[in-house]
Amino acid sequence: MHGEQFGWGPAGLTVLATTAALALLGPSWLSACASRTEAPHFALTSARILQPKHTEFPATLVLAARPHTRSLDSYAGIRIDGVAVFDADAAPLSRGETRSGVSIASILAPIPVGTEPFEFDEIVVMWDDRTETTHPVGQWRFEPTQEHTEADAVDDWPAAIGDCETLTIPLPSTADGAAQGTVHVDQPGVHLGARSGILSAPSGGTDLVLDLRCSDRFDFYVITASHSAQPAEPAAPGEPPAAAPGAAQHPFDPILVGYLDVSDADVARILGRAGNS
Repeated sequence: MHGEQFGWGPAGLTVLATTAALALLGPSWLSACASRTEAPHFALTSARILQPKHTEFPATLVLAARPHTRSLDSYAGIRIDGVAVFDADAAPLSRGETRSGVSIASILAPIPVGTEPFEFDEIVVMWDDRTETTHPVGQWRFEPTQEHTEADAVDDWPAAIGDCETLTIPLPSTADGAAQGTVHVDQPGVHLGARSGILSAPSGGTDLVLDLRCSDRFDFYVITASHSAQPAEPAAPGEPPAAAPGAAQHPFDPILVGYLDVSDADVARILGRAGNS
């Protein structure tokens, strides 16, 4: 997937989010019994999105529904308190396969980014009988920012990956000066290993190395690494240097983790959580 082709304007992000949602629909899932009044269960996502002001980010919210769960046909929209209300046309629900009685689906919500940071950790699903159910969805944080740093104009940006891993991404020559700063990730459940940074490549040029370490607290991640040109704070043993306090952060493009390969264990974990009401 090529960063220059996507751009990362609203159209490019929508294509990526839609692709990630469709990729969820392939594997088999576990069956289970449930009451007819049970609501669907939503995956927990750790997401930090640094997005230009007055734009939208297409957030993919994944859900799993056991047999006899409230019918997804009655979905009427979602409400994110303090953020927006979407009807079913504005935030459509896309059905996936049903395997062993368990249905997987996703909701694509165009989250508006204004001039102030905001976050949410739950959504309210509206049904066509005028009832509502509340669901935890992880921790989503949105931060308005200036245009992305020129260092993110990468030919082969890994826009979506299966698991957290170490990524080595060649940067264009315009990013060479970034080696004097630091790269960091600041969101729940994920941190960078000590190998991370903007480093000289063995063949010449510059590489961005992201040694992504993720916990099992969340099912999916939307990770936005940032670059700071300010001198780094001293690093703790085994950790990469931290950004200087107050330093301006220039984001790279987001990386979606986990959407491309959902296992039976992932779905069992989503269904096993309490808190959907």
